[in-house]
Amino acid sequence: MKLRFSYFLVFLPFIFNAQNKAVDLMKAFISKVERVNTATYTLSFKERMGDKYVFSKADVKYQKHPFKMYLKQHSPKKGLEVLYNNEFSSKAYINPQGFPWVTLNLSPFSSQMRADGHHTIFETGYTYFSKMAAHILSNQQAQFDFQYLGTVNQSGKSLDKIKLLCKDYITNDYEVKQGESLRKIAQKHFVSEYSIVECNSEITGFNSKLQSGQKIKIPNVYAKSIEILIDPSSKLPVEIKIHDTKGLFELYNFENAKVNPVFKAATFDPENSLYGF
Repeated sequence: MKLRFSYFLVFLPFIFNAQNKAVDLMKAFISKVERVNTATYTLSFKERMGDKYVFSKADVKYQKHPFKMYLKQHSPKKGLEVLYNNEFSSKAYINPQGFPWVTLNLSPFSSQMRADGHHTIFETGYTYFSKMAAHILSNQQAQFDFQYLGTVNQSGKSLDKIKLLCKDYITNDYEVKQGESLRKIAQKHFVSEYSIVECNSEITGFNSKLQSGQKIKIPNVYAKSIEILIDPSSKLPVEIKIHDTKGLFELYNFENAKVNPVFKAATFDPENSLYGF
């Protein structure tokens, strides 16, 4: 027994150092994102919807304040374009690169725009994940184990790997308040809208109407585990992998990132001759 206890004491400083380094890397990531207002990158994602996964890869141009975004898909629909700029319209411009062969104007919250993914275009960029990390550190730190897992090599680059493991990932009963929507509840508790949909068979989609007093189930935290690969030079995430009790829930890869580029006025203009709107 004494030998085992001594063995534990020897490794205790290493455990705390690993926890502290993971937390420090998260804080550095949050701090860096606060200074990012514009960015370009190639985003690949994989998200579980029902019993299958949806995939997408797109080149993205993004501005945080005021919010503007443009993307052009590599897959699944090569050449499909999406542009949002509230100066021109409260709806998004869609070039479907196919039928119906005309530019569409759709609400970012519409069922058509949310059919193949967990998030709206307003979650574009690093800010959503930074807010998730900040929420965990500020409000849920005791519910997670923070692990620094060393460095990994990806595409010839050495990246820091951290893991956040929830100690007790469960669903809780929740009573819907007057005027609350699925999105408002998800934002209030910082959990995924789609996680709530999966937890409640009576909620059939993101725009399902909820009634005041309705009893639903919501996860207590965003995920059972979150693994993040962070570029030590930029302090930004290169990969974010999220698991729930069923397995892989979400996977995001950021490639070729450029931070705070100066965009021309035409970058977020639907009349830009380089776009197909």
